[in-house]
Amino acid sequence: MPSTAVNYRCEQRKSAPEAFPMFDIYVNQGKDIPFNRDWANRRCTMTGFYPEHIERMLNFKIRSDDVWVVTMPKCGTTWMQETAWLIYNDFDFEKAKSTPLMERSPFVEMSGFMPPRPNKPIDTFKDAEELKSPRLLKTHLPASFLPTDIWKKKSKMIYVSRNVKDAVVSFYHFASALGVFHGTKEEFVEAFMNDDLFYTPYWPHILEFYHMRNEPNIFYTSFERMKKDLKGVIKDLCIFLDKRIPSEEILDKAVDHLSFDSMKKSSAGQALQKDMEEIKTDANIKNDFEFLRRGVVGSYKDELPEQLVKKLDQWSAKFLKEANVTNEQLFGL
Repeated sequence: MPSTAVNYRCEQRKSAPEAFPMFDIYVNQGKDIPFNRDWANRRCTMTGFYPEHIERMLNFKIRSDDVWVVTMPKCGTTWMQETAWLIYNDFDFEKAKSTPLMERSPFVEMSGFMPPRPNKPIDTFKDAEELKSPRLLKTHLPASFLPTDIWKKKSKMIYVSRNVKDAVVSFYHFASALGVFHGTKEEFVEAFMNDDLFYTPYWPHILEFYHMRNEPNIFYTSFERMKKDLKGVIKDLCIFLDKRIPSEEILDKAVDHLSFDSMKKSSAGQALQKDMEEIKTDANIKNDFEFLRRGVVGSYKDELPEQLVKKLDQWSAKFLKEANVTNEQLFGL
């Protein structure tokens, strides 16, 4: 693979409370980026396994009909993947039910994020490269870490945000169950705000895409809007993906297929659960691990102590003020 012209550097993050080393990674994609010409100081906290895979992602070959689903972890990624895949594949419900989502829509950088699995090695970069078009690809990486050709070819991207309090609760359960975080909920919130967790910082990740939301190749929505008006999101996505809006009958069938209970019980949902359980020994996953857990808006209200809610609100306020946006604008709250 030819060396990328993009400059990047990696610095080990000593404060991160993870079960394995974490790095601050900085990427500067240069002057060809149409939306933001100053990414030199953008950074992302990633596991110690990712640095050797940076160039694989930055040099990832883009096709003209690629669509990317981009989110922070636990912000409705799987839900949007299934939604977008249905639309992009003309509502092929039978294939959606019979084929695991990770095969239909690979998590591109996953094998670079995880420790090696000697018993069952995986190469998700290769899986994504070999997937037949049209490809729907998933990533949690921030804008500055995406393949350089995305910006040159203006690939379509679907971004899903989620309010910070629900996101942090879901992230806590996920990271704890995976065994990559050992600590209390209070310690997790501190680590989240301190950018000591993989894929943080949270607010720059979201705000970057929010400010690019009017670009013709970017579709911005929120977990909250999907919960409130999934049919409306589907219609808007059809337009964005150059697909005809289907009949009400098909729309109703899609909404039923995409309900939380249906997805959790489906073969595709069970396959996601099984995929995670297969790495149980490597990642020390807890026995009560659930990939799809609650899927509700406002879950923080009965899971976060009041003092943590206030702390997250105060922490978030400075980012919102600096960006001149509100929670209502970002999430529809």
